[in-house]
Amino acid sequence: MEHAEELGKLEQFVERMLAGYNELRSDYEGLQSRLQQMEETNKELQGLVDGLKEDRNVMYGRVNGLIEKIEEWEVTSGRSVSAAAGSGQKGKAVDRTMPIFSLAASPKGESAAG
Repeated sequence: MEHAEELGKLEQFVERMLAGYNELRSDYEGLQSRLQQMEETNKELQGLVDGLKEDRNVMYGRVNGLIEKIEEWEVTSGRSVSAAAGSGQKGKAVDRTMPIFSLAASPKGESAAG
């Protein structure tokens, strides 16, 4: 009887161990599946980030090009806000709200560029 009781305890122990193993194996497979999904999501998001960086670089280049054109126009036309404020227009406030370029008709037949 004593051996039968010990054998019963051993059977229960082995069954619990196998159940625990199966549970751990199931958890492992679930985690593997989740990891694969997360890696795929990571790749997609990395592609999105790379695309946004490329877009930002393109926009940066375009904005810099526009700024260079405006600066070039200021130099060639003699219309520099800092030069106008510091030279022959002492005592006059510089109107920074006045647009440099305007598509509307200018008053008194003046050109849109000033």
